[in-house]
Amino acid sequence: MDDFNYFFRIKSYDDSSLKYYLSILNKFDSTDESKNFLCDKAAEKVGDIYKYRKDYSRALAYYDSADTKYKDKLEFCGNAYYIDFIPRQYKKSQCYLDLKNIKQAIKILTPHIFNNLGASYFDSSMFTYYLTTLNMLYSKQEIRRELKNVLNKFDYNTSIGTSLDTTVKYLRINFIFKIFDSELVCHTYTTSTDKDNKIPFSRAKNILEYAIRGLLIYKLLQD
Repeated sequence: MDDFNYFFRIKSYDDSSLKYYLSILNKFDSTDESKNFLCDKAAEKVGDIYKYRKDYSRALAYYDSADTKYKDKLEFCGNAYYIDFIPRQYKKSQCYLDLKNIKQAIKILTPHIFNNLGASYFDSSMFTYYLTTLNMLYSKQEIRRELKNVLNKFDYNTSIGTSLDTTVKYLRINFIFKIFDSELVCHTYTTSTDKDNKIPFSRAKNILEYAIRGLLIYKLLQD
């Protein structure tokens, strides 16, 4: 653990660092999750080393492994998860951009930057990067058309949820929409239900408009 903290603190891209992180991954045991709590971070550090060396395809392979194979299943959702996850998606997007795959560079970030929870973990440099990359592929007119379509073309489904003490029921609405070649789900909540636990279409549209217009990325794209 002390060795890991040392290598993790310093920005080292040499062979000794690479060898050390790979040694952690070599000990990965899919049958014993309690022993694998450093593997996701080690996989990301290997990805960082290959990204620094401009071996972007290999970097992406390790970033993907950090998200899937080595994902720390014992880690709590929310802050603990997104603090690492969003910056890693940003690095993956940069790799795709360096590989001249602009569409995929955008697609990696779109589902998260258009989601209230994910977007809160984007810093200003990530927002600037996304806007710059988006302008490489779409004209201003095309961007405005995409934003308009979000408010006019969408689908949603509903389910009933309860509070922790089960005394309060609420209606959970999953809005599904497409933008910039990505399908997204935007979660919102309302207590305005009818006897069939459905909401009027007009009411759903109002909720979606409120959720989308409140996103920072929506406001930035409108400027």
